Amino acid sequence: DGTAVAADVLLWAEDGPTVLQNWTPITDATFANHVWSGSARAKTGGPYRHQVRFKDTGGNIIGMTPIAVGNWNVGALMAIGGSSGGEGIVTTGTFPANSNVFKFRFNVWSGMGGTSNGPMCLMANALADRLGMPVGVIAYAASGSTLEEWSRGDSVFTAFKNAVVKCGGAFEALVFTGGSNDANEGGVDSYAVHLFRVERLYQMMRDQFGGQDMPALHLGFNRRATANPTQSDMVREVENTISGYPNITLVQTLDLEWQSDLTHLTG
Repeated sequence: DGTAVAADVLLWAEDGPTVLQNWTPITDATFANHVWSGSARAKTGGPYRHQVRFKDTGGNIIGMTPIAVGNWNVGALMAIGGSSGGEGIVTTGTFPANSNVFKFRFNVWSGMGGTSNGPMCLMANALADRLGMPVGVIAYAASGSTLEEWSRGDSVFTAFKNAVVKCGGAFEALVFTGGSNDANEGGVDSYAVHLFRVERLYQMMRDQFGGQDMPALHLGFNRRATANPTQSDMVREVENTISGYPNITLVQTLDLEWQSDLTHLTG
């Protein structure tokens, strides 16, 4: 009757004529008011360009889209959250990047190469080489934010969540750093309260995005010269405590010197 009830997708290489994956059924396809949705499996790799064809109840092809202009990849996906330390590892410094590593920042995917890509580029390169697949980094740390704000699900967490949703709603590993602004602003009420906030944050991340076994890399906070020393000690003690938790790895910052602002650390 000319109404679409099924769809297939063809995956092309970015060069145009090369087919990387032949027609593959789109599962859970829905069609209503000239809008369709569904999902399809694709092999690890890319970049891909896609083309979709539609079929009626008799299996007849009744329509086909042009080959999409934008490229996309299938590979490993990780995310970065926290305060300015998490922002700096994707913006401070210039490092050589593999062609198959990417970052999602300001609602746009881009290659990680170029200027101001930060040392996270080196980790992404190493992962791409080790895994033999593209690596994407959702870079949504927020300078000036507190760990308390993240653990409460405030606006910084909401912005992070919205970015993850735009990238498919899940990721495989988390990099997080926080606590410096809490100690500097007098917000570390006690060791127990700060530990509760950190535990709640990681539980939220795992419940919503990565599952209970999702690995996390926790970067030690930048202990400020102006921060309350007692509160800074509690942040450090909590970090050392969670380093013994399953699937959390701590990289401590004890041997790094301050930058001239006496706030951020040297790399």
